[in-house]
Amino acid sequence: DFVNGGSGDARVQLIRGAGLGVARARAAGADAASGVKLIFLDAHVTPSAEWLTYFDELLADPSIGLAGATITSLSDNGAKGNIYTVAGPDLAPGWHYRDCSEPFESPAIAGACMACRAEWYRACGGFDPGFRRYGREEIELALRCWLLGFRCVTDPRVEIRHRFKTPSEQGFTVSWDEVDYNTLRCAQMVLGSRRLQHVFSTIGMRPSAWRATADL
Repeated sequence: DFVNGGSGDARVQLIRGAGLGVARARAAGADAASGVKLIFLDAHVTPSAEWLTYFDELLADPSIGLAGATITSLSDNGAKGNIYTVAGPDLAPGWHYRDCSEPFESPAIAGACMACRAEWYRACGGFDPGFRRYGREEIELALRCWLLGFRCVTDPRVEIRHRFKTPSEQGFTVSWDEVDYNTLRCAQMVLGSRRLQHVFSTIGMRPSAWRATADL
């Protein structure tokens, strides 16, 4: 369902979809986009000045698959991160911070602000539409980026101030069934059977992980 966006700009389209989940919602936006570059951006963020110019410069390098930014909190300027990574064998994401002004390689790129060339996105298959509601979708895409021989790079000159919602503000809940399913699907799709077994041995104490295996 495509309609003109509220900005009055005919180039803006609003795609209405109920319960798509993060991966499929981003995929739907990418499918509708006609530009040569794509930026996946959370709604509740404020980008720094010249952020599009910096991303444009960064993505001119054909070795870069995904580009990201420093993410700060709107409510706490001291809370910031620009190294997005896999924190453990359960594939949960983690944050670190590097104080610098030059772009650098990062293990993954946070979905709150992620840029790439549209040609690259479509060639690598984009966000996996098999993912459920929320969890691990950007980790899977980053792992696929590396496995295909491209790099994930953070540009610290781009700073995204993010309003992190409290659970009561989210308007939805995320269950372990969804997260565990996405975790195991990620491992199955890009890591192979041996590493899938290792991931499952980490989260297999949860009934939700056992339920997820029936649908893989």
